[in-house]
Amino acid sequence: MEYKRLNFDLTENESSLYIYRVRQTNSSSIVEFYDMDKHISLSYANGQVTARVYDYLGNPVPAFSDPIKFEFERQTVEATPSDGVATINFEAESGTYTVRTVNENIRNGEVTFDVES
Repeated sequence: MEYKRLNFDLTENESSLYIYRVRQTNSSSIVEFYDMDKHISLSYANGQVTARVYDYLGNPVPAFSDPIKFEFERQTVEATPSDGVATINFEAESGTYTVRTVNENIRNGEVTFDVES
């Protein structure tokens, strides 16, 4: 399979990255588009929210080292990843919570989970 990247200039100061893959079948071509070349997947366990960075094929990106910004109820916390993984502690009263990442130039993740005291 061949993967290609396309950059489209939207304005003088703004561009957008599109990555696509073409798969051939017996009767047609299937084109899959990806909006970003990396994305963040979030998970929650044992009082911690963990962000893992993957490429558009779902492979881990251990070289990713930019700070990851986590957002919860309009508060932002930054964590520096190690091997493409960043973790923050999350202590709260019982309830349902949503944490998301808010980073530029990457598809951000979101996780909703229940906390029991």
